[in-house]
Order: sequence, then C-alpha cells, then structure tokens
Amino acid sequence: MNETTLSQLKEAIDRQIAGDLPFAGQVYLKVLEEDADNADANHLLGLIRGEQDRDPEAITLIEKAIGLNDEASAFHNKIAGIYRRVGRLEEAEAEFRRVSSLKSHYGEAYQGLAEKETERLLSVCDLKF
Repeated sequence: MNETTLSQLKEAIDRQIAGDLPFAGQVYLKVLEEDADNADANHLLGLIRGEQDRDPEAITLIEKAIGLNDEASAFHNKIAGIYRRVGRLEEAEAEFRRVSSLKSHYGEAYQGLAEKETERLLSVCDLKF
C-alpha cells in the first residue's frame, strides 16, 4: 500500500471513530476507486454500511475483504456479527469459530458463539431472546 493510500485510510479511520461516517465513507470509496482490492477499505466501508443498516452492502464488502485477507480475524468477527443480526446464524457461528481459530484469546468470538448457542437453545424451547 502506498503512502498516500495509507494516509487517506488513517484520516478516514480517525473521522470514522469520531462519528463522521459520511466523510470516512467517501474516503474509502475513493481508495476503492483506485484499488478495488484494498481489503482494509472494503472492510472499513463495510463497517459503515453495517452501522447505516445497509446490511447487504456491508456483507458484500466484508466478504470481499475476507476473500482478499482470510487471516484478518477482525474481518471475520465483524461479518459474524452482521450475519447474526440478519438471522444467518449458521454462517455467524462458522465465522465466530474462524475467529477463535485465528485468535484463541479473542473474547468477542467466544461471546458470539455463546450468544448463538443461547439463541439456538431458546428457539428449541420456543422462547425469545
């Protein structure tokens, strides 16, 4: 990744953390226009789309990021959360398991697996979670 792209991503991340999603999203789009295979920009734009309740777009972007960098546990963790939110529980479980295999100390993955199992057990009992 060149210095310009790295600088753009750093600024966009800072703005995203500060809550300026429109600005950050525009920067990620600009990076992707120049390099559609930038895994970080795909992932980060996917996070924004998820926060905007644009889950199909978020899933597409983060799945692409995973295809470009399958070893990034954060990518798998975020897509697992979105899958769970949209009811794709088997895929969520698989992604949480992938995170735990990549980072054995990644607490969010274990929490996600526990929540998924709780949801499954409650559905068997016909209860709502």
